[in-house]
Amino acid sequence: MPSTTSSWVPQPILSLYSKFPLVVLPQDVPPSGSLNPTKPVLWVSPSHAEDPFGWASSDPACLRVQLLFLLRGVDVAFRPWINRDAAPEGTLPALHLPSNELLAASEIRQWLDREYPLPSDVKELNGMPNQDAHTTALAYSHLVLQKIYPAYVAATAPASTSIHLPWPLNTFAFGSIEDLSPAKQPAKGGSTSLDGIHIPAALYALIPDRVLYTLNAGTRGVSASETKRALKEGIEGISALGEFCRQHVDATSGGWFLNAVRPSPLDALIASHVHLLLQLDPSSHLRRAAENEPELCQYVDRVMRYASDRSSRTD
Repeated sequence: MPSTTSSWVPQPILSLYSKFPLVVLPQDVPPSGSLNPTKPVLWVSPSHAEDPFGWASSDPACLRVQLLFLLRGVDVAFRPWINRDAAPEGTLPALHLPSNELLAASEIRQWLDREYPLPSDVKELNGMPNQDAHTTALAYSHLVLQKIYPAYVAATAPASTSIHLPWPLNTFAFGSIEDLSPAKQPAKGGSTSLDGIHIPAALYALIPDRVLYTLNAGTRGVSASETKRALKEGIEGISALGEFCRQHVDATSGGWFLNAVRPSPLDALIASHVHLLLQLDPSSHLRRAAENEPELCQYVDRVMRYASDRSSRTD
């Protein structure tokens, strides 16, 4: 027998909801209050469905931070965050601490370096064994961020007549990009840092002002010809990185770049980008270029497996 209980809700709306019930979707934010995590939780863009490393994010910036954590032996859990715009500062990754504090991407590197610092003997050189290696690491960091990453963005952008290529250091830097502006160059004899890598003042002075201004520009619209050029330069960058790998990675002595005695932030940077190139469609020119560098592929696989052994991802 139908219920005779009256309702303040109009009958047409009740009829609609009887056919299409209201569904409440789970919130796209980390738990709060009494559900504090027992260990740090890194919220990242979801993984590629076919990625053999199920914990690895499909976003280079997120994967890079995942590797930074794992290569330092941090006990951390990974969680997918679907809606990037809802994340702190509108970007990922984000770090949820047991104290219930939620750190934005720009705050994570500082927290990591404070809580899990590099060994004192290599801290000043960002994990590199000597100053020469550190300078070389800086140069190849620029290669990855200014050549390979824009090519990856171009390769994965939806088909359209106009796309935006984010300038890498605006996306990847863990500090404020304004700190790189010419007005804030270090005093003579001083130093600054670029994306977590210490830069001697003499080397910083070699970076053209136009590059610094371009980095401050954030994103810019690009034409199809510029996209094609970005892909071409990305392929050239992969080739250069492959040659660099043949020269500076000795698998018999640990297999880290520049023969460092332990994994460094440079390993996280390179592996995070090249690994995702290898997840592109088999017909991708970028993927083919990476696959044509077997030593580079072996190195990246070694880094990913090393990190995976330390992964503590939970579902």
